[in-house]
Amino acid sequence: MLDRPALFDRRAFIKPLLGLAVVLPAGGLAYRLLPWQAWVADYSTAVGGRERYVLADGTSLLLNSRSAVDVAYSPSSRTLHLRQGDIYIETAHDAQQRPLIVQTPHGRLRALGTKFVASLADNSSYLAVLEGAVEITPADITQSDITHIPTVVQHNQQSFFTASGISSLGVLDNNEIAWVDGVLYAENMPLEDFIKLLSRYRSGILRCDAAARDIRISGAFQLKDPEQILATLQRTRPLSIEWKTRYWGTFYKI
Repeated sequence: MLDRPALFDRRAFIKPLLGLAVVLPAGGLAYRLLPWQAWVADYSTAVGGRERYVLADGTSLLLNSRSAVDVAYSPSSRTLHLRQGDIYIETAHDAQQRPLIVQTPHGRLRALGTKFVASLADNSSYLAVLEGAVEITPADITQSDITHIPTVVQHNQQSFFTASGISSLGVLDNNEIAWVDGVLYAENMPLEDFIKLLSRYRSGILRCDAAARDIRISGAFQLKDPEQILATLQRTRPLSIEWKTRYWGTFYKI
């Protein structure tokens, strides 16, 4: 999908409403967007959506379900503000040689000619580099801090980082980025953890009772059809779902 035409200035449209907004408390909740915040983002996806966009310079973005990003290109830089969720980026060569930056509440990523995934959680951000390299600078590290050297994450590496520091680098876990291919992988995963991941891609509430919580799930599941995943679980595991409504279900062990 090509870059969106500017049909109207959504931010100007919504600005008068901001004075009515309730300020979220500090901490983890500060990074969870309200519906209108995702709506006014330059690019966003709904529950279950995965969308690809091509920016003016040829850079490609793939947004995962429930993701939002703002784009700010200037004569000196290309900056993507990750507001929610996950993005996969394939950087394009820029004739003006402007750096491509991804900004999260926890820090800054500078692409060094690359393909990579950036994800935002409540308490940290995640980086996975598929090609090239990406430099991480935590938000609370200033240029005057001479003891800090930005960490460069190379291809086939991953890292988590907070505003105050960077975790040790690890080998890229393909399960972490499987959503790029539209797949949810599980390997001996407790049902409770599995349905938390699956809930990212479907509307409604899924729960499991205590007896079903630790039933193990393994396999590769296509994210384009979450309802089929639920049917597969009931067919291949000792599980049954009791529905209170179409959107509220509880797993029970049978």
